[in-house]
Amino acid sequence: MTPLEMTQILLDAKKAKGLSFADLESAIGRDEVWIAALFYGQRSRQKMKPLSCCRR
Repeated sequence: MTPLEMTQILLDAKKAKGLSFADLESAIGRDEVWIAALFYGQRSRQKMKPLSCCRR
């Protein structure tokens, strides 16, 4: 999977659940700017656990 494909999957899941980055911040305890950077491939995704709030 390419980084662009991963970004699209994450954004689609966020939209489908009606979540904002602030909502994700509350759910996982990370800053919303950090989460957005992760979504857009500016942070490493290798050590992240799956987020139950974003599962399809």
